[in-house]
Amino acid sequence: MPKYVNTKYNITGGDINHVNADLDGDIKVFIDPALLDNLHVNNFDAITAKNKINSFFTTVINLYRSGKKNDAAKLFTNFSENNAFGLGYSHGGRKGKGLSIDMLIGFFDKLYSIEQFDTEELSNPALYQMYIHDFDKDRFTDLILTIISKELADFTVLEAIRLNIPLTKKLVNIGSFWDGQNFNPLTQKCILNNSHPVVLIPYRILTKKYAYSIENFLRNIILPIKQSNYKEQNNGNTITKRALLNEIHKDYPNRGYLKDYGLDKTLENPLLMRQYLSFIKTINTSAHSIPLASTDDIN
Repeated sequence: MPKYVNTKYNITGGDINHVNADLDGDIKVFIDPALLDNLHVNNFDAITAKNKINSFFTTVINLYRSGKKNDAAKLFTNFSENNAFGLGYSHGGRKGKGLSIDMLIGFFDKLYSIEQFDTEELSNPALYQMYIHDFDKDRFTDLILTIISKELADFTVLEAIRLNIPLTKKLVNIGSFWDGQNFNPLTQKCILNNSHPVVLIPYRILTKKYAYSIENFLRNIILPIKQSNYKEQNNGNTITKRALLNEIHKDYPNRGYLKDYGLDKTLENPLLMRQYLSFIKTINTSAHSIPLASTDDIN
């Protein structure tokens, strides 16, 4: 049996808009919502997708501020991983421990206390991926794709028609989608592979590596400041970033200590996060990750 969607349906040429999905497993690429900015892909409604993502995080913030902390946290836990997307690490592999409601509320208590951040800044998905425990790029991708799954399902139908890929005659349950207030079941015509739905995803919204991470924030912003302070306080002697990280780990012994430490430093000086985002723009010439270059750019 063909392993990839383009092979199975004999899709060739230079006008392929979707990533060449692995029909037997996952491909190790991830979605970066920032790649939706100013994106133009035929048959994909990037504007609505972007608005829905903003709506989700704004809803979380508004629920929290209205005293409905549990409801805000449950939005991060009430969605299910959708195998139709085929991104991330193997579905048979380790997905992490899952998100705790109490842990999420504790995170919100800290993040939403930063008066210097307005609602737009707090709605930046990168903050949540960087700081929340057990919410790395794999689980983060699951959430973002679920939020915009209606737009992806519509894209799949239109691209299937354009590329002569067979669609189901009846509506099929292909997971859930964000309607602006809640997650609801999504039923639509779709591509089937061995009775399992396949959702096509524009390759230009996917990346192999995020431009941002808590590790990069620490190494490029926080640790240089600590090195400078150390040199000033120790007669010109220097210290390596590795040595500093070892010292930090002593004060933050738990798993995921870099996320905890990074959030604490952000609470101490929120402007450092803005400095970090500016650094990303300088290094990569844009504020987002590098998108896949083509349908087959998956290795």
